[in-house]
Amino acid sequence: MRNPLTSVQMLVQMVRDRLRREPGMATEAGYAEVVLREVARVELVVQDLLDLARPRPVQPRACDLEAVVAEVMALMEQQLTHQGITLSRATEGHPLPLVADPERLKQLLLNLLLNGAAAMAAGGRLSVMSRWPAGGGSVEVAVLDTGRGIDPAKVESLFEPFTGENPTTTGIGLAVSRQIARDHGG
Repeated sequence: MRNPLTSVQMLVQMVRDRLRREPGMATEAGYAEVVLREVARVELVVQDLLDLARPRPVQPRACDLEAVVAEVMALMEQQLTHQGITLSRATEGHPLPLVADPERLKQLLLNLLLNGAAAMAAGGRLSVMSRWPAGGGSVEVAVLDTGRGIDPAKVESLFEPFTGENPTTTGIGLAVSRQIARDHGG
């Protein structure tokens, strides 16, 4: 699935770039951007399915959690704004260095933001908070939404693949996110 998606992505990027150079084609270039974002979402679903079938090993290296969060938020901001969702970030205002797999952390955060957005059909607010706890220990990251909440009867199966309530999602994002968190000691 990745090869066809890569081909689609490259062709749409070429079309978008050409449209950007043409006077009066800004709207059409914007449509190409939407297609590129949707291709990225399909790639995320494909990666989630692959991770369920055969989890990738974590490849830890020195990284800055704040930079990871900023990148994910930049990726999601336009889509969330279009859905009427306000995205905010609470941070300590300085880098949060840690040893982790930044690509897997991005996947985890994207899954959580998409899950939160799916819970807010009529818009709302998504917040990402990250900090080191006062007494030291592991970094804490929280994704909060103003969605409908979780049905108490479904809490037990929340992290089971393919059990989500939303018909527009795959129901695997939380299962993959939990595994990524566990792989990082969370």
